[in-house]
Formats: sequence, structure tokens, C-alpha cells
Amino acid sequence: AIKTIRPQIATGEEARERFYREARAAGTLNHPNLVTVHEFGEDDGTLFLAMEYVPGQDLQTLLVDHSLTRPQILEIVAQVCDGLAYAHARGVMHRDIKPTNIRVDWHQGRPFVKVMDFGIARIAGSDMTGSGTILGTFGYMAPEYISTGIPDPRADIFACGVILYEALAGERPFAGDTTATVLYRIVHEQPKPL
Repeated sequence: AIKTIRPQIATGEEARERFYREARAAGTLNHPNLVTVHEFGEDDGTLFLAMEYVPGQDLQTLLVDHSLTRPQILEIVAQVCDGLAYAHARGVMHRDIKPTNIRVDWHQGRPFVKVMDFGIARIAGSDMTGSGTILGTFGYMAPEYISTGIPDPRADIFACGVILYEALAGERPFAGDTTATVLYRIVHEQPKPL
């Protein structure tokens, strides 16, 4: 599979740096539950990532279909956590764990998971986005990250917890009509018990 950034989007230096950061971060990872990046670069002004093709469906589609059993949900989240543990041990955080970034295929009736799109991954120690810049999907952000803007591996683990809650309850633990409401509830409230 090839991922590109349209030239009109990649005009700014920040977009180009983010793309190269994604490629470098993902390219250092080799784990069965993480998508493999084979090559990255630029061709005639177009930035590209060449990565393994991952068949299956994204987890969001499976959650909407309500087609997963509880044991399958637990297996899927466990595999996501395995992949993230590997990445975290190598100083790489995903920073945008959500159901659309989790690809699920089936082998002999069991789910097999690949975490995709390290598009806003951060290599520990780098400061490419600047301190205090919040990147990610609001409903899956950790309270510490919302409060400080400084990511660490806990943010990825919190997002896994949100996904597990959503998969089991059929709704996210923190809902609201506006982004501000969702962020406030994540920081200040506890979710309803399952």
C-alpha cells in the first residue's frame, strides 16, 4: 500500500516534517501487530510511504456492525496493546489510537490486528510539534495529555481503554455535543460504569 500527501497539502515545512517523522518512527518498528513501512521518500514533489498492504476491515466498521463477541473484542484490544508495548519500548508513541487506525483481519476464525497510521507518532525526545501542541482525536485523548499537551505512552493506553469501553458498551465513555464538552468530561468526570 502506498500513502501519499497531496502536494498542495505538503507545501508547509511542518507537513513535510510530520510526514518524514511518521516514516522514520514507523520504519523502526517490526512487530506482527504494527503495519510495516518498507520505504519512504519523495518522487517528483510527492511524499510517499510504501507499506505492507493489510487486508480486513477497520475496527470502527466492526463496532458499527456489532459483529464482535466479547472474547474477540478482548483479543483485539490485547493485540493492540502488544503492538503499542513494542513501540513504546522503542520510544515511539502513536498519539492517535482510535478504531479507524486499527485493522482487523481473520485467520482461522480468530482476529488478527495491525495498528496503522503512525501519522502523528512522536519519537521520544523529539520536539517537532512544539510543547503544548495537542494532536489526535478528541474522544480518545488522555486527561493528562489534554491538560499538559505533553504526550507519553499513557495517552495510547488511555485510548485503548476508551476503545474497550466503546466496544463493550456501544458508546464512548465521554460524550458531548461539542469538542469542549468532551474534553471537559475526559478531564473532570468518570465514565458511567459498564
